[in-house]
Amino acid sequence: MSANTLPAVIEANTAIAPPTDLVKAARDFARASHAETTREAYAWWWEAFTSWCAGKGLATLPADPETVALWMTSLATGEGAASRWRAPASIKRCPP
Repeated sequence: MSANTLPAVIEANTAIAPPTDLVKAARDFARASHAETTREAYAWWWEAFTSWCAGKGLATLPADPETVALWMTSLATGEGAASRWRAPASIKRCPP
């Protein structure tokens, strides 16, 4: 196979960094999309999830669906049903 035939190896150019002004704007947009109290609640649930995972020896990122299901099952015996719905949303938006 000559150097001009496929399969070609295309390496990612990791030397190019995204523009910092766009990165900052994206973070600002993300923060503004939720109220401060919502972000605080997500942070609280994220901490609860990571602590639970650490206690069980499970990885938090990437969050395996089975790990999330086990955590939600463990919440069924503790947290009230009214607040349980926030837990998956917190993981979905992790880390806060």
